[in-house]
Amino acid sequence: MGDLDLDAADFGELVVERLLAHPGQEPTRHDRSIRWHDGTITEVADAQVGTGVGLLAMPAIADAHDHGRGVSTLLMGAADEALELWLPALAAQPNGDCYAVNALALARLARSGCSAITHCHVPHRYEAMVEEAGEVARAVREIGIRLGFVVPLRDRNRLVIGDNDAFLARLPEQERIAVQQRWLGPLPSPERQVALIDEVARHHATSQFDVQYGPVAPHWCSDHLLSLIAEASAQSQRRIHMHLLESPYHREWADAAYPHGLIRHLDALGILSPRLSIAHGVWLRPAEIELLAERGVTVVVNSSSNLRLRSGLAPMSQFHKIGVAVAIGLDGMGLDDDSDLLRELRLARLFHAGHGLEEGVSAAQILTSALAIGPHVTGAHGRFGQVAPGFAADLLVLDLAALTDGAVPAALDDTDLVLGRATRSHVKALIVAGRMVVRDGRVTGIDEEALAREVDASARHSAAAWQTLVPTLRRFQDHIRAHYASGQHRRDSVMP
Repeated sequence: MGDLDLDAADFGELVVERLLAHPGQEPTRHDRSIRWHDGTITEVADAQVGTGVGLLAMPAIADAHDHGRGVSTLLMGAADEALELWLPALAAQPNGDCYAVNALALARLARSGCSAITHCHVPHRYEAMVEEAGEVARAVREIGIRLGFVVPLRDRNRLVIGDNDAFLARLPEQERIAVQQRWLGPLPSPERQVALIDEVARHHATSQFDVQYGPVAPHWCSDHLLSLIAEASAQSQRRIHMHLLESPYHREWADAAYPHGLIRHLDALGILSPRLSIAHGVWLRPAEIELLAERGVTVVVNSSSNLRLRSGLAPMSQFHKIGVAVAIGLDGMGLDDDSDLLRELRLARLFHAGHGLEEGVSAAQILTSALAIGPHVTGAHGRFGQVAPGFAADLLVLDLAALTDGAVPAALDDTDLVLGRATRSHVKALIVAGRMVVRDGRVTGIDEEALAREVDASARHSAAAWQTLVPTLRRFQDHIRAHYASGQHRRDSVMP
């Protein structure tokens, strides 16, 4: 097995048996030495045959949309079902320690090969956003990854899409009071929410911790709030990350509320620009995709999440054909509930490769999304997606022997091997900016097992309180189901 005894020094070297220097674009190189200085690759050279046996290196991958969920939403009682029913179940779950929950989630993603993550923060207490950002920033420093910290911003439609006052009025009095107490906590004004981004950035922003505006979605943000965000982003040049047209009900709402087009409306507000990335985009139409491409917007596809929450499949092939940039995210909802982005790449490839002999999304396009485009969505600075001089020393090292177990070597193409077979179990090491973040499948900077025990104990301690809330949640979900089934979300939709 190749030598992985690296430290966090400015200078470093890795010797591997096989190198996918530009996956999907060029063939495997054999017996290579990769050297770096100050987080940037300086040389890729021939190495002595046999010195890197058992190791396959490639650029590290990026999770361009996630939420830092250290506890499985499924195991905590938020069963996979329609997004509109799942969200209130998620919001009802008890919070654990902010640092422990987020550090555990980030460590698991690092073990699946993620060097960069877009983290849409789920506040434990909104008024403590600066302090919570500090806890996440601490986890980022200790683990050693890159992270885009997205501050959530919203000011409308907090219970359902439509007239929330009318929705509440339809509930029996006791249920109405319970819903208001549990699901309608106070929020700062739009102006205060936007100002929080500057405050978080002033305290915590670094080269590996990028702070971003997070309008949660157009149906959750008034035009006033979106305008404030657009203006602030234009002035600060900070990125914006937003959910968009995830579920069929979002599409129906958009068509009713903005008959001249939601995407055109967002463009008029100044939201669309190369600084914007949108998650999901499942229900985007070709003309809307064209406008996003013209404005340089990136779309993040989340296949597992969209399946589990009954949202549909994003038109990834159309994204590529029209020319919009595409990244890939897990959304905290991997298909097997395992935080495995390598498996997610395979799922995206299989779903979007096309039918029969038609050409859909290629292996090269999937890899470009994950290796080159994804890091920029996280706000990372530098060049990504290749193992070459001048590119970031962000390297994923796989256990070649395990990956090729039972295979015929002469028949293998390493790009197809990685996309067709690799999982987090094959991750031997992860190097980020020249630092060894994962060694022999274990995160080096934190005690992941201890964190897992702490988070698990906290979740079990909260189980009784959760059980007492379940009857209220189920009645709330019944009312939500009736709201959308009746089409109330369309009838209540008017231009704000």
